[in-house]
Amino acid sequence: MKVHQLITTSLMLILLTGCSNEKIDNLEEVESYCKQSIRENDAFCECVARSANEKLSDQQIAFMAAGFRKNQQKITELREQMPMEELLAVGVFMASSVTKCADED
Repeated sequence: MKVHQLITTSLMLILLTGCSNEKIDNLEEVESYCKQSIRENDAFCECVARSANEKLSDQQIAFMAAGFRKNQQKITELREQMPMEELLAVGVFMASSVTKCADED
């Protein structure tokens, strides 16, 4: 199991290379929230974080993470900055990634 975790961690680091520290923090928050609140297995939550990194902008990931943190100030700030289409895309992503990652698991 430890080898699996090491490989997974290494792959996540490779995927996150070139990301800003804030984006990395937000992606870690997405994965952490998934593991703690949704109580899914590691592979499912890693899939959600990986998919977010591939499909969402930095702002969209920050918006999702702010929602998980219940950071109303950041949510409001991002809501004022982001076009409605990008905000709606976060909701669509969350619904579709759950299905996609559950199928992969």
